[in-house]
Amino acid sequence: MQIDVTGERAPAPPDWVPVERRFWGMDRATLVPAGLVAVLVAVAMWALPGINRSIEVEDPVRAGDVIRLEGVEFDPAAGWNIDQGLRASEPPVSGSFTKIAQVSSGAFSVTIVSDGFDGTPRQLLAQLQDNNDRLKQTVVIDTGRASTLTNLRGDRGAIARFTSAGTGGLIAAYVFDGTGVEIVVMGPDQGDDDQVESQIATMIRSVRPVTEGATS
Repeated sequence: MQIDVTGERAPAPPDWVPVERRFWGMDRATLVPAGLVAVLVAVAMWALPGINRSIEVEDPVRAGDVIRLEGVEFDPAAGWNIDQGLRASEPPVSGSFTKIAQVSSGAFSVTIVSDGFDGTPRQLLAQLQDNNDRLKQTVVIDTGRASTLTNLRGDRGAIARFTSAGTGGLIAAYVFDGTGVEIVVMGPDQGDDDQVESQIATMIRSVRPVTEGATS
């Protein structure tokens, strides 16, 4: 499956790979078995899906919902389930939003994590790989072939591919004034659901910083 988050169409590159050999747009032959990306992404990849399987909570997204994290927010696709996170219109009593949110639809999930980071989106992807190396994990994020993406308000980010045992997907990054945002997209390695792909691409591109005085 290939998700276009750039909003642009381009001719097939010289190294184009036939669809039967692609997974999330990447040549299957180049994939390296993966474990954990970094501590926060490990939570996104393993802890949350495990919790969601054991405790099913139905909290479907309504049209117009905005999910807010610490310093950032995004527009979840209507009909997806909110597995983790809070609507901007329903702030916690403490007033502090969490650093992680996840929505899912069937076998697909989009997990977003925010935390402090000074650098560029590509440097954030590289830092995740460095963290993984220090933890002696086996993930290889394809930072060398990371693509540039642009959110709906014009901020530039970066996106790359990863795999792990039995699963895989994409990891995207934005940096907004000292806040790093990691977006982990997971789903089956086979399938061709244009609607889901479009919803995922739109959610990734909707990620943005919370503006002062923003309400929903």
